[in-house]
Amino acid sequence: MSAPAATGVSIREFARLAGCDDKQVRRAIEKGRIQRFSDGSIDPAQVDGDWRRATRRGADNRADNLVKRSADKPKVSAPAKRRKVSAPAKDETPAEAAERIVKEAGGDLLPLNAAICLKENFAARLKQLEYDQKAGKVVDVALIAKKVGEEYARVRTRLLAIPAEQAPTLHRFKTVTELQDRLLNLIIRALEELTADGDAAS
Repeated sequence: MSAPAATGVSIREFARLAGCDDKQVRRAIEKGRIQRFSDGSIDPAQVDGDWRRATRRGADNRADNLVKRSADKPKVSAPAKRRKVSAPAKDETPAEAAERIVKEAGGDLLPLNAAICLKENFAARLKQLEYDQKAGKVVDVALIAKKVGEEYARVRTRLLAIPAEQAPTLHRFKTVTELQDRLLNLIIRALEELTADGDAAS
């Protein structure tokens, strides 16, 4: 009496039993590590065979080769970070701005496109400033401060002159109210004179 024929499983079922991908099983079959029956099925008893260790060694070797190739590749250094350049000062000339930019960049010159862009931007701002000055939209702070200082000096001088000018007449007033009214009128008159002088000068 002949022994019953062994029952095999498909490649997909064998891979499921082995807990791996069916592609891995196919590679093991091609390498001769897994034997198939005449009908193409596989004996499930081979699930725990040596084919897994051989396949694992091959994967480890491929991983080692990949790591070695990566180590042999020349390392490319990261591009240097471009340093931030501060905005131009109001009283800065183009030559001074160029010198400052080079110093802030650590002596490294900017790329051509960046340098051209910076130059055009600076020139446009300068033209806009010149136009605003001629149109009266902006004024020089130093000139305004000087003008205000002169006006304050005129007011101070005029008010300090009142006691010396009016002393001979102020002692004639009998009451405090009369003296207060007189001083108030003198101060108002002095301020009006200063205002009139300022309007005439402008």
